[in-house]
Amino acid sequence: MDELEQYRQRLRIALRAEKICVFEVDGFVCSCSAGAAFYPPDAPDFDALFKKADMALYEAKTSRERVVFYHGGPGDGAPGHTD
Repeated sequence: MDELEQYRQRLRIALRAEKICVFEVDGFVCSCSAGAAFYPPDAPDFDALFKKADMALYEAKTSRERVVFYHGGPGDGAPGHTD
């Protein structure tokens, strides 16, 4: 397992912890979603990296997953990879 994959795994575990991502306050259930992209494997500059992370976040919110990592080649329009 390479260093990037180890980081993804640690982040995935941390964000899936119930005490971090889901809690209840006054009868309302709150949760968090995260989208991530990595420099430089996913994008060559900040603007492209931000766009890829935003795409992954959108996928996380619409699929009701907590964590989605962008997965795809530059400019391919891949929506994200659910982990």
